[in-house]
Amino acid sequence: MATPGHARSGRTYRGKENNLLHTVSRPAQAHDLAAERALELETRDDGPHFDAAPVSILVDTWLAELEAMLDMRLDPLRFRPNIYVRAAPGFDVSEAGLVGHTLCAEGLVLEAIAPIARCITTTYDIESGASEPRILRAIAQQRGNIMGIYCTVREEGTIALGERLWIVP
Repeated sequence: MATPGHARSGRTYRGKENNLLHTVSRPAQAHDLAAERALELETRDDGPHFDAAPVSILVDTWLAELEAMLDMRLDPLRFRPNIYVRAAPGFDVSEAGLVGHTLCAEGLVLEAIAPIARCITTTYDIESGASEPRILRAIAQQRGNIMGIYCTVREEGTIALGERLWIVP
């Protein structure tokens, strides 16, 4: 943040300063959100700041479990996954249960390395930015603060919408 005299001046502008920051894809959009709060940003490209691995995966059964706890529908994009998976019938593997496994698609090989510990951005509605604290509370209390799995790329490739992703022990 470049605003002189601001408590976070010189530090990264984060989702905690604006509930919609995690929804933008271009620096100009982040600048616009900051301007709404009379803040000035300096654009830097010194590496990733938020995610602990190159690929994040969310499985629909994990999301359905959370939705049942909260009795509300949730947009998967609230969790910012790189890949959203619709599980095969009978799939009952937890995030921790995937750690160490290889996930494959045609021409793409990922290694599941760690469950994703969640933060406050999951409480923000993807459209409005409105906060729903019950979401993070349920994730923390009922799911050990875990929702999703981080993966590293073992063999680069692409995965198409609707393409099968399978687990190799």
